[in-house]
Amino acid sequence: MVSLLPTDTEIQGFQSLDDVREWAGLPAAIWTAFSTGCGTLSNIRMVAALPRTALLAHMRAVRIAVTGDPAGRPLNAAESIQVGLLWRACRRTCGLEDQDPLADPVVQPIATGPAAPAPAAKKVKASTVIDQLDDTEINPLSRSDIDQCYLNHIEITGAEPSQDAEPSPEQIAALKDRVEARGEAPYADFSLFTPYGRRMQKQMRTKSWVFQPDGTFRTVDIPGPNSFSAWAGCWKVYRAALYMLRHQQPAPSTLKQVVTPAVMEEYCENIAKLVEEFPEAWHLIMQAEDRCRGEALDRYRRNLTKAQVEGNLPMGINFDASAPWNGAFMFAARDFEFWQKNVVRPAHTFLARGGKNMTAKSAGEATMSQEAKAALEKPAHHGQPESPSKRKRKREPGAAAAGPTGKEAKGNHPRKWGTHYISDYDGVELCFRYSKGKLGDCSDPCPEGRSHRCQHCLGSHINSACPAVAKKQKGSGKGKPSGPAK
Repeated sequence: MVSLLPTDTEIQGFQSLDDVREWAGLPAAIWTAFSTGCGTLSNIRMVAALPRTALLAHMRAVRIAVTGDPAGRPLNAAESIQVGLLWRACRRTCGLEDQDPLADPVVQPIATGPAAPAPAAKKVKASTVIDQLDDTEINPLSRSDIDQCYLNHIEITGAEPSQDAEPSPEQIAALKDRVEARGEAPYADFSLFTPYGRRMQKQMRTKSWVFQPDGTFRTVDIPGPNSFSAWAGCWKVYRAALYMLRHQQPAPSTLKQVVTPAVMEEYCENIAKLVEEFPEAWHLIMQAEDRCRGEALDRYRRNLTKAQVEGNLPMGINFDASAPWNGAFMFAARDFEFWQKNVVRPAHTFLARGGKNMTAKSAGEATMSQEAKAALEKPAHHGQPESPSKRKRKREPGAAAAGPTGKEAKGNHPRKWGTHYISDYDGVELCFRYSKGKLGDCSDPCPEGRSHRCQHCLGSHINSACPAVAKKQKGSGKGKPSGPAK
C-alpha cells in the first residue's frame, strides 16, 4: 500500500532538501520559483518552520515563467499538491505535527443551547501609537499576519529587524491600517512611534526657541526626539515597519513594496546633512521633517501622479501611482525649496539672532552680553524728558546715531544688539548682508524683505561708509600719521 507521507525508512534517507523534493515529485524549476518568492528556503529545517498561512500565501503569489506571457502563470493543482507534500514531509522529518495545508477548514457544530457572549475584541487607539490627532480604533493583527510582516521584511533586507529597531505589534497594525487599509500617507509621530513601544514615549520632548519682540528668546517644550540620535532610533523602527507592508494590486495575489531601502537611505542622509550643517538648529530640522512626512508627502503624491499623466516627472523620479510613497519619499529628499524654506533660512535667522549656544538657559540669557541687555532695557529718555530743540537736533542729518525719539520710538524701535542697530524705526529687521558687506552684496530691494540701513546711524549706506563712524575715528586720532620724534 502506498503511503501519503514518507515512511521512517524514507525519512532516514533524506540528506538534503533536494531528496525531499524528488520524493514529492516536484520539478526543480517549480521549486526554485516558489523558494525564491519566499526569500530562498535552503534546507529542510527552514521549510518545516514555514507557517501554514505563509505557505498558502506564497503558493497563491508564485508565478511560473511562460514563453510569451511576461506575467507568468500560477501553480496548477498538481504542483500545489506536490509543494504541500514537500512541506508535510519536511515537518515530519523534523518531528513536527502533521498538517494538511490544502484541507478544507473544519466546520464546528452549532451549539443547541444559548450562545455565550463573545469577548470584546481588543482594540488600540491610533492616538496612543502613531498619531496624537488620529482617534481611529485599530484591530490587532493575528499571529499569522505578524509572521507575514516579518517575512516581508526578510524579503527586502534579508533578515529580521534588530531588537532596537523592532516595531511593536501595535505599531505595525497602526501603520498597516493607515497605509494599506485607508491608503493614507505613511506618517508616524516620532513622539509616539519610538523604539521599545511606550517605554520611550515620556522622554520624547525637545526644546525649541521662540523669538520675542524684545530681542530675546523664549524656551518651549515640544513633542518629538530631543536629538538626531534619538530621531535616528525612531527612524529605524519606522523604516522597519514600512518594509513589512505591501500594497495590494488589482491583479490577483500581486503585492508591491511600499518603500525601498535606497529611497529611505537617501531621505535619512538628507536629514543627516542638515544636522551636520546646522547642529544648533535641531528643533527646526525636527519640526520640518515631521511636517514633511505629515503634510507634504500626500501633496507630493498628487503632484507626481499628475506629472506622470503629463509625462513630465521631475528629477528623474521613477514614480508608480499604484505604490506612490516610494516616489513621494524620493521627491521629499530632493525638494530643495521645502528644506530651504523650513530649515536653511530659519536656521540662518536663528543663528544671526544669537542662537548658537542654546542649552538649558533661554537664548536671551545664554548669548546676550550685559551691555546688549542694558541697551535693550534702557529707556529712550534716560529718566528726564528731552526738550523739543534737542529732539529736533537728533532728527537732523548726521545726528541719527543719537537714537529715535517721539513717534520714532513707538513700539520700542529701533532696537540695538550691543552698540549696533538690528531694526529700523519701523521695526523692520536690518539686512546684515547689506550692512556688513560691500555695495552690491544684496540686491535692492532686499529679497528677504529686510531694511537696507547702516547699523551705526540707520542711514541709507553700508556700515563702512558711515560718516558718523568716520567722524568719531577722526576725533579720537585714529588713522592720523605720527609726528616727528622730539
